[in-house]
Amino acid sequence: MSTQSVAPLIHQELCVSEDCPSHAAPRRENHLAAIAFNEVGSKLYASGNQDAAIEMFNAAAQVILSQNQPCPLLSQRLHWGCQRIDFTSEATSRFQQHPPDTYLEGECDVGPRPLRQPLHLDAVLCPVGDQFILEAMIFFNRALVYHSKSQLDDAMDSYTQALEILDKSGNFAHSSASMDHVSHLGMVVHNNMAQICYIEDDEQNSILHFEAAIFWAKQINGVMAQQQEYALLFGTVLSNYCRSQWIHGHVDEETHEAFRRVLKLRLASLPANHADVACAHYNLGIMAYARHFNDEAKNHLKEYLSVAEKASGSDRLDPVPAMTLLLLIDNNGKEDKFSLELNRSLHALQEKREEYGALHLEVASLLNYIGTLLFHRKELRLAIRFYREELRLEKILMSSEADISICVTYNNIGRILQELGELPEAIGCYREALKADVGDNSYIHAASFAAGACELPQAAPTTNTPSSTTNLFSTIWYNLGLIHDQLGARNESIMSFQMALGLRRTILGDHPDIACLWYNIGTLQTEIGKLDDATVSFQEALRIRRLGKSKDDKKYILTTLKKLAGIQQSRGNIDDALATLSEIIQIQESSAFDPQWKTPHSIGLTLRKMSDLYEAKGDLEEALACAERSYRALKSSGAFMKPDAIEHANAVEEVARSLIVLGSLFNETCDPIKAQAAHEEACLVVKNVLHRLGGTQHPMLKPLLDASLLQSSSRCAPVA
Repeated sequence: MSTQSVAPLIHQELCVSEDCPSHAAPRRENHLAAIAFNEVGSKLYASGNQDAAIEMFNAAAQVILSQNQPCPLLSQRLHWGCQRIDFTSEATSRFQQHPPDTYLEGECDVGPRPLRQPLHLDAVLCPVGDQFILEAMIFFNRALVYHSKSQLDDAMDSYTQALEILDKSGNFAHSSASMDHVSHLGMVVHNNMAQICYIEDDEQNSILHFEAAIFWAKQINGVMAQQQEYALLFGTVLSNYCRSQWIHGHVDEETHEAFRRVLKLRLASLPANHADVACAHYNLGIMAYARHFNDEAKNHLKEYLSVAEKASGSDRLDPVPAMTLLLLIDNNGKEDKFSLELNRSLHALQEKREEYGALHLEVASLLNYIGTLLFHRKELRLAIRFYREELRLEKILMSSEADISICVTYNNIGRILQELGELPEAIGCYREALKADVGDNSYIHAASFAAGACELPQAAPTTNTPSSTTNLFSTIWYNLGLIHDQLGARNESIMSFQMALGLRRTILGDHPDIACLWYNIGTLQTEIGKLDDATVSFQEALRIRRLGKSKDDKKYILTTLKKLAGIQQSRGNIDDALATLSEIIQIQESSAFDPQWKTPHSIGLTLRKMSDLYEAKGDLEEALACAERSYRALKSSGAFMKPDAIEHANAVEEVARSLIVLGSLFNETCDPIKAQAAHEEACLVVKNVLHRLGGTQHPMLKPLLDASLLQSSSRCAPVA
């Protein structure tokens, strides 16, 4: 709206009707001029020019109080005001900008809301006979400007003048519409006076003014009462009254019912996800909690959180008080060590927020501690809420988003998302964590470049980066490797494990963790067919494991040797594969190691693999010797010897397979008698177990029986 577009309005307001008697002309002119001054003052206030707005409201008061005396230079003064209106500013939105309407006693109580929207009347709605309404509006609007400038004494004087005018209006008869305007004025004036008394700790007068505001609000019963705007204003006034009652310790059924009325008013006019509706839920929640109505409290606090977790920017709501109360309710009466520590930490959080405010590093530290407690109790959804709030504070309070604390928090959130199976989101958090640039970490970036090219970083130079930081980055890369593996992204997984390896060995050297990473990398390289690279990786894992003397080292040596033997066999390196399998047998047969590795079953399977390789090599004598040893080992296993054992059927299957291999080798060495005997024994052991199992046949035993029967028949015997 331009200055030119205001001019017709001014002209219209100042035009005196030809029907007006001459003695009434000054009064009519002053009345219309006051309306125009009020309009311009309101626009100046909305555009942020408070001093000019006060000038216009003072001018409006002057002309309307001059009664029948003409006021000079009206047009010039109005044009002066119009020229100072900033029509490019967000004029109306500033009246809707309020802090969240939540009651947080002792922590960050923002106080009741003043009603900041200036009031308007035109000549049609406000005839000269109802001039007192216009008068009261002008003083109210002027008080609004003083109020916004925190000139509270001046504001109270103007509000009081408005009330005095309204009190005099009781001597006259008015239309229903005029009475609605009077009641509306009474409501907003008393509300704003109560707000000033509240922030000045005048408890008694604050409550009296709020009660008066509610009284006036209930007198509105005309068209205005049906308007949505009235319902919202009444909801604000009632909420302010509830706040005053709550803060001053009036926790009773009457106040509780008023809380419910606020929610009902707001739900009738606003969407369920509106911030004011959410705040009404929160306030009802804390009232119910104070009165020990825990189920009602939980329902309303959860409704609040459902909105708070999605709101952002200027609409953001603080979820921490509701999160804290919900946990206190859930842990109420629990006496276990964990619950007691959690309750202690929750109360400490409330105290720190009260002492330092919501934005403080000590508050962030407690949020982290509570999140960690919940993580260890496997309450992951709750833990992530506290970590996210910690992250928000750290981003505001830290000098740089690359601070190591932010990196740690992103890692914590990513770890939880990983456990919850929300893998893409976890990857996003881990990548944010890796953006940290702390200390002398040139090696970390060099290693990142090498890993991006799928090349293993070389030994790191001396660095000033703390080992804890390097270990953190290594852990993040390791977790990324696990996630990429789960998602089937093998190359990305290899790169991530290589990054973890390059970083971790700078602080650990030849450590079992390094061997584990080499093993993971080798397994993935095998899966994508990079067998040469996989061989190198497995050999490095073996080199490190052989340095250790623990049982775990020997166990992983066996696992790695099996992987290596598989690669060697697939590449046709029979001698290398046999050498690797021989080492496995030595470990399995050694009495110095854990008995579970030297079970006859494990030894028998390894010997059968060696038999197959010797046969492929053409060394039937060694093949036959290994097959016989395999059969004897498998037949002596506990599972085979005990028919009632759970694994008996599997043990029989392996014995039968070794007998079939043995029979085939006897045939190849031209010993049909022994061959047939081996196949017949295979038939016998399989028939026995099938007979015992009845209808629950092992899926692989029937095909083995058929193969054994075929091989044991005389027509299959080789011709001498």
